[in-house]
Amino acid sequence: MSRITPEGAKALADQWKAQREDRDGMPSAAYFHDASPHDIVRMWKTGKNANGKKLTDRE
Repeated sequence: MSRITPEGAKALADQWKAQREDRDGMPSAAYFHDASPHDIVRMWKTGKNANGKKLTDRE
């Protein structure tokens, strides 16, 4: 059984942090669960969300 070095552990922690940041920035399908396909297209075309506010990067 191999042991991980402190440098290896830091590299893994950095990788996991980057993966989490990527995931956290992705839109969530659950966010749009009440929207119809036409609603999604309208939001995309207008740049505004369902509440009429500017779309965020996450949206």
